[in-house]
Amino acid sequence: MTKPNESAEPIHDYFELSYCTYFVIPRSILQSMPLKWQKKFVGLVEQLDEMSGWRETLPGNYRVNLTDERGNYVHDDYLDYERGRRRIELKGVKP
Repeated sequence: MTKPNESAEPIHDYFELSYCTYFVIPRSILQSMPLKWQKKFVGLVEQLDEMSGWRETLPGNYRVNLTDERGNYVHDDYLDYERGRRRIELKGVKP
């Protein structure tokens, strides 16, 4: 199987055979990335926003809730991002 980064359709291949429509990352995980990664991530998101304008077409805001395999709501350890103070230890990454 081709790795997503080597593919002609890397996003499609990253999702594999799932029926996922959205990709959700907790804010505290993003804030835990090394600063260099954060800047790169934010730059890419800003570029996407400028080029697509997709947010301007939305009639409201998204709401995300964690559910189990049956669709029941479950506790989300990442729900409270502690106003940016929470940092998650990442494997192999020094703070």
